Amino acid sequence: MVKMIMSKQFLKYIMVGGLATLLDFIFLYILVEFVHLHYLLAAIISIVVIVWISFSLNKFWTFANSEKKYFQQFIKYIISHSVGLAINLLILASLVQFFHLWYLFAKIFATFAAAVTNFWLVKRFIFLAKDDKFNHI
Repeated sequence: MVKMIMSKQFLKYIMVGGLATLLDFIFLYILVEFVHLHYLLAAIISIVVIVWISFSLNKFWTFANSEKKYFQQFIKYIISHSVGLAINLLILASLVQFFHLWYLFAKIFATFAAAVTNFWLVKRFIFLAKDDKFNHI
């Protein structure tokens, strides 16, 4: 687990996630403030675009995957990130409700756990790493 977290791939994965989050906020702002869409419709559009961008960056940059199964991998990516979202929410709710942590502090732990889980799912079940070796930093 520690080797996975200390890998170049994991760092790239986190960088893509950070970029995706930033772009999500930017797209949402542009769609609401300049295109004048309702904020919920704008959020849906933004999320769809961002998931596609983050999938593409992870496929071609993070995991250097050249398989031609783009659509099947994209569907699996959406499913894996839904699992990550469920983990994030479960941990967040548990830490706040049962351990009485401040929600923003709890969100840090929940986000980290979801990121590690998503990375593992993406690496093992979507872009199918052939071995257990990681490129260490």
